[in-house]
Amino acid sequence: MSTLLNLTGQLDAETVNTLSDVNEVATQLNIPYIIVGATARDLILHHGYGAAIQRATSDIDFAVQVDSWDTFEMVKRELCTRNFTETPMQHRLTNSTGKPIDILPFGPQVQNNSTIAWPPNGNIVMNVLGFQEACDNAQSIVIRETPYLACPVVTPEGFAILKLIAWQDRPKPERLRDASDVGYLFSVFRRLDTFIEKLYSDNNIGDLERYEWDTDLAVCFLLGKNCKTIASDQTKAQILKLRHYSNDRNVSRIAEEIQTGNASDNLKFVEAFMDGLSS
Repeated sequence: MSTLLNLTGQLDAETVNTLSDVNEVATQLNIPYIIVGATARDLILHHGYGAAIQRATSDIDFAVQVDSWDTFEMVKRELCTRNFTETPMQHRLTNSTGKPIDILPFGPQVQNNSTIAWPPNGNIVMNVLGFQEACDNAQSIVIRETPYLACPVVTPEGFAILKLIAWQDRPKPERLRDASDVGYLFSVFRRLDTFIEKLYSDNNIGDLERYEWDTDLAVCFLLGKNCKTIASDQTKAQILKLRHYSNDRNVSRIAEEIQTGNASDNLKFVEAFMDGLSS
């Protein structure tokens, strides 16, 4: 896990305390975890690279790799000793000021293929495909220097994977946020020199030539190519199905639901990403 960003002093005290509490519990129980969702997006792209915030978020999402549902409950119990409170939603806790955090379990022992079914009756099913790859390839970000706190955060590649899986899995209108996040990620990659400069390395110059030096398309291809390096075969195949579905869950529909720009251009970006993923 690489440490590339130092965000000391950039986050509010409440967020730092929440991240510290979860990190302490995960470390104490020896449980791998990762920060996902909108908070992860903002930690890396806004605080780390200076991209504008797309929309505010009030909660923090964590994914925890557990070996049983008992271990998942243990995580929640330990957090409740640190002034968190359980809610009627099994995956949600609130801190002392009422700010929510979501704890999402994954791992072979609690999954049935790519999904988890929440106990006791299993009526609520959640797709956790991609969480393992995101956790295994997390980026460690320094949150605080003293006392030292570094947390694992989903990378842009992991974020793209999770959002494309979530978009396929969720109904409207919930999935509109996922499409919006995919579009935001594409726009950040297309605008920030940090990502565009990578196209001019010896390893990637062919990607520019492929798209006749159109950096907008080439950088989306590069993002897809980078996702390919971390995605499992199952995850990659599930995302690439978007090219073949004839229902309303396909590349054309997600291009329409990105909402920024126009659907025609968005479709080109999505297709370039898919080209990279399948390269």
